Amino acid sequence: DIHDVPLGVGPQRFSDAADAESLGDPMDNVFILNLPRRPAKLKHVLSQLHAAGVSAKIVDSIDGDSFTSQEEVERLGARTLPGYCGHKNTLPHLTTGQLGCFMSHFTVWHYMVEHNIPAALILEDDFDFQEDFKRRLGEYLEEARGQDWNLLYLGRSPTEGDIVRVSEHLSQPGYTLWTVGYIFTLDAAKALVDAQVEGRLAPLDHYFSVAMGQGFGGHWNEKALEWSQHIPQVLRGLAITPPLVMPYVGSMFLSDTAMLRNKTMFVTDLPLRDDDPWDEGRANEEAWRQAQDARD
Repeated sequence: DIHDVPLGVGPQRFSDAADAESLGDPMDNVFILNLPRRPAKLKHVLSQLHAAGVSAKIVDSIDGDSFTSQEEVERLGARTLPGYCGHKNTLPHLTTGQLGCFMSHFTVWHYMVEHNIPAALILEDDFDFQEDFKRRLGEYLEEARGQDWNLLYLGRSPTEGDIVRVSEHLSQPGYTLWTVGYIFTLDAAKALVDAQVEGRLAPLDHYFSVAMGQGFGGHWNEKALEWSQHIPQVLRGLAITPPLVMPYVGSMFLSDTAMLRNKTMFVTDLPLRDDDPWDEGRANEEAWRQAQDARD
């Protein structure tokens, strides 16, 4: 479900670049992903929107922790990358939380395509707008005028140096983490929807980096080149520096998908069908947790 929160003075316009026919105004379409079981995060989101005077659409995220079987996951059309195995800096298998995160973002991209939305600002519910957000975003969109991009990071955690700085506040990023806040154009949304990426999932932030053609040297993700055989290189990314969006301090920079929690499982450990017992999957998960505790 999508719920409108009309807090800003509309239409929301920030720059001539944002009003261009090819881009539209991404701030006219602000989507915030929130798990309904996270009311405290929604309260923080609403306070941020109110302070900035920004209207938004609140999207009920797909709760990965609610999945009870692989059969249920497949009914969404969701599957992991063929032969997926995490790299040295990730969990060994895709978690139900990571799957829910990816599919929640995919829902917004699909909505963009269905409604022919030129561009959208997509935020996760653990964001903080940085100082003077609206004015600075308008200025940086002006800087982006004429640049070739379909993904603009407003907040990120780089694992490699930037490829090149293209203007005072914009860079072409290397391998980068986080999807806390970014602008997607219709071109990007359509490319991923048309490629049916829901049928070959990986953690979303890593997916974006590989889809930008980054990380193939294996510095952060030694499997990036292998993954690239299944991930279409269709994203042309830029990043705002310094960031306009950061995870809020209370989140401790850990999203709902960043770690295993009580109800989170590896997708591969879910029972095959809804009527299968959970014992084997839970035992495999618990064995992995114990191994990690022993190593630490």
